[in-house]
Amino acid sequence: MSRKVIYFLSLTMAIAVVALVWLQTMAIKRTSQLKEEHFNLLVNRALEDVVEKLQNEEMNLFWFGEDDATTPGGGSGFFPNSGALKPLNERVLRVN
Repeated sequence: MSRKVIYFLSLTMAIAVVALVWLQTMAIKRTSQLKEEHFNLLVNRALEDVVEKLQNEEMNLFWFGEDDATTPGGGSGFFPNSGALKPLNERVLRVN
């Protein structure tokens, strides 16, 4: 082979390697973006679930004056001053 052909093949292979590295970098960047979007979606869903649970708890407390009774004190722990063991007029508001 002549020197010209060797230089041409070397240059072509170098360009191909650079193109493959660039392609791999773009694929890794896109995968990272997709994972971040998925994580944000999961966090938002979890926050929506918490908000829904708190709203249901608050509505139960407002309309019926009772919690789910999931803790020994009579409440779920979301509203610490709303134990079901005491009547409403005996509950003490605690300010920290």
